[in-house]
Amino acid sequence: GEEAEGERSRLQADLERIMESSGGGGLDRAWALPACASWNNPGAAAALLRSSGCHESAIVCRLLEVSSRHRGADEGAHCDAVCELFSMCEAIDEKEKCARCLHFLLVYWRRAGLPVGSLERGISEGGLPKSSFCSALLEAEKRLASSASEKFEFFSGAFLWEVAQKSCAECPERSKSLAAWEHIRRQVVGGNAHSRNASSRKIVVGAADLRRAGRGRLVVFSCGHHYTEREYQDWVLPSLERALGSLPRALPLTTSLLIRVYGRGKVNLGCPVCAYNAIAAKFAKPAVAPTNWIG
Repeated sequence: GEEAEGERSRLQADLERIMESSGGGGLDRAWALPACASWNNPGAAAALLRSSGCHESAIVCRLLEVSSRHRGADEGAHCDAVCELFSMCEAIDEKEKCARCLHFLLVYWRRAGLPVGSLERGISEGGLPKSSFCSALLEAEKRLASSASEKFEFFSGAFLWEVAQKSCAECPERSKSLAAWEHIRRQVVGGNAHSRNASSRKIVVGAADLRRAGRGRLVVFSCGHHYTEREYQDWVLPSLERALGSLPRALPLTTSLLIRVYGRGKVNLGCPVCAYNAIAAKFAKPAVAPTNWIG
């Protein structure tokens, strides 16, 4: 009855406390882990493994418990419980192991349909973790995206940028590179030099452009460049992808991100031509004109 169930819950809690307080040396794991399994208590097993320094295995066991306990329960509590597991990954010093655990948790988060915004807040609450964790998180997110059968967005661009900045914080060479890319980012977001005061000026579209669009739509950017919807989809975006692919250094993530963002209905960036020119300037490549990518 209820009394028996309550007693079992207390015993389960006691078992977890004992495992957690063992400090890794007070109990024989060859006995303790099977005991946790026989009690069907992955939480106790996680506590024992964590106290013994086996963080990867502890995270797996804890996730089993979280999945069982929060299935169909309050979404907020579910998010908080999984966010705690992300924080456990900070104790993993080896980058590859940390990235592997983070990827495992990202896969779970996505399959559980939990809101990504809650994860971003959970990770960044009180400040982002150390740079090695941020570097591993970027690698885990990359693996998640590459394993998907179709393109999708997980973390927001703003969050990824903050994580990238933190991952470079303790590496002088990467910090120098990040500073250069920050300059490019400002140019990409703002369009070309003539668009910095775009919010205070009008974008003029001629009658010939409207006739060219016919019954279709015009895609207009704050830099003043505009294209018919067909030109944009059939010529401009493929040209951007080819042009980025022809740069002296491969930029697969940058290319994938830009193509993905430009495929949206509303884009908070300069036009594809201005974005390419800002990036190409880093490699001393000549700028292109919008007409080069049409027809």
